[in-house]
Amino acid sequence: MLDRIEYFLTLAEEKNITHAAKRLYVSQQCLSAYLKELEEEYGVQLFYRKPQFMLTPAGETFYRAAQQMQLLNKDVKSQLQNRAYDSQGQLLVGVHSSRSATIMPSVMKEFWTQFPNIKVDVVDGNTKLFERLLLDGDIDMFIGVNPAKNLKLEQIPLLDEGVYITISDNMVRKYFYYDYPGCLERFEQGVLLEEFLHVPFIFTNEDSNIYTVINAYLIQLGLALNIRMTTNNGALRTEMTAMGYGASISAGIRLLDIAEKNNLLPPDAKLFTFPIVNIPLSRICLVYRKGIYKTAYFEKFASEVAAYFKENF
Repeated sequence: MLDRIEYFLTLAEEKNITHAAKRLYVSQQCLSAYLKELEEEYGVQLFYRKPQFMLTPAGETFYRAAQQMQLLNKDVKSQLQNRAYDSQGQLLVGVHSSRSATIMPSVMKEFWTQFPNIKVDVVDGNTKLFERLLLDGDIDMFIGVNPAKNLKLEQIPLLDEGVYITISDNMVRKYFYYDYPGCLERFEQGVLLEEFLHVPFIFTNEDSNIYTVINAYLIQLGLALNIRMTTNNGALRTEMTAMGYGASISAGIRLLDIAEKNNLLPPDAKLFTFPIVNIPLSRICLVYRKGIYKTAYFEKFASEVAAYFKENF
């Protein structure tokens, strides 16, 4: 039955019998015969053949049910695996690469103390990708920024996160020479982006949350930053800032890494982090599907993530 569900879902996704057959490694004749048998079994037409191969209204209903059956099968496998192997298994966790380097070492230290045989696969991407993967059953949970409300998903709040301008002491001296060092005390209380328009920036790519919130603010004011380079690699942005190539904008979670970086830098290259005012805080959440069976190691991992944020922020 589950093989037949996979056949149907693949047909619905490909919208082409030839392409679906190639993907499933079966013949077109076999797939066509399967579809005919399925439609005869339920007494309805599931796909229009002409002018375009596509789902009928009945097919749309069956498609939603088939997705649920596929997810249920994955959940059952997870439950059986946990029962059969007693603390052996796998977790697939979505975490953006700029956050995983900060979060995962501490979380895994505690997690593997209790569950040393659990394999953890960290999937890189952004929140929109993680939401899609989670709903499809391709990851178990993710740490996301401003996740969309969805009745099928559970959100555990971890942090209301601000954003910060990161800039070296040398660059502050260069671009704010007329007010240095007096400006430092004022900047530590909060800065306006408008004050930094003449400063070159190492910025994020357009698909990042930082880009979204900063760009929305600047558009309202009809302003633009002087962007010299873009990358979603937070460690690279910090390194380029330390070398004096530009200021950067960092999420709050990066402050721990920046503080460690400062221990290795000479005094004139010290990195300052100034909170940006008038920018809304971002919701950092741990997200997983509602109603799933939670293994002991799933719950342990989730609790360690929550503990990490509580202890460090």
